[in-house]
Amino acid sequence: MDKIKVWLVFVTLSLLAWLFIQPPSLTGHLLILIWLATAAIVIHLSKAKKRKLSKNEKIIAVFFGILICIFSFANIQLGVGNPPYSIDDFSILISGLTLIFLAFVGHREVIIPSLIPFFSFLFFHLYDKLRDWMAVAGAPLEMPVVMITVFILKLMGIGAYSVDNVVMFATKTGEILDVTIVFDCTGVESMGAYLLTVAVVFYYFRKMPRDKNIMFLLLGMMGTYLANITRVVAICLTGYYEGQGAATETVHVHLGWIIFAVWMLIYWSAFFLTYRKFEKSVK
Repeated sequence: MDKIKVWLVFVTLSLLAWLFIQPPSLTGHLLILIWLATAAIVIHLSKAKKRKLSKNEKIIAVFFGILICIFSFANIQLGVGNPPYSIDDFSILISGLTLIFLAFVGHREVIIPSLIPFFSFLFFHLYDKLRDWMAVAGAPLEMPVVMITVFILKLMGIGAYSVDNVVMFATKTGEILDVTIVFDCTGVESMGAYLLTVAVVFYYFRKMPRDKNIMFLLLGMMGTYLANITRVVAICLTGYYEGQGAATETVHVHLGWIIFAVWMLIYWSAFFLTYRKFEKSVK
């Protein structure tokens, strides 16, 4: 295994370790997805003919890598990130260290792609600043989730109904439980992360035929939306059987990123297997 692959394995394991040690966050799991996509791109480009960085280019890359590392600790004080220090900030530190590492390895083609997680961090926090406005603009997306959830619950024999953006039903014990569908439940965040990743991956793997790209894009959007619906329905089902307690809260906190991560693993495995078959067919 070459140096770049060893480093990327180390980065992935470090981020996963942080993810399991620290409290869960949706952004953190999306960053893991983006890092995995970045790793795939960097490994793919590292196989190309190596063009070395000049001495001045190495100095510049190391300089910016150090600045990014400093930014990972200073961004909260600068008002960009939010306390406490989280996997978002740790990801920036890793991004800076990766840039420094690749500068010493000297592979020109992988320098820019290695910065994808850093720019993703900036994108997420810009999104966070616009979140209140987006919540208002995204309110119409709540009702389709409400209607689909009620429809599925009724198919399962649960007498669910809705009042505005609230799904209501009687639990097994007869308690009336209400599940409010808010902006976070619409799947916009996971869809945004998916589309951002797709834009980057499709650009670097642009040899794939257009019809295949369109097929994967539409499949991914449908799958990502259904993954979110599955999460909402699963929360309702847990509430139906267990009531409004710790089990329902645990499902609410953890199931979303687990479903999304499993779906992305299946999706990108299928994409890269298809791409590899295509590459072999044109050789």
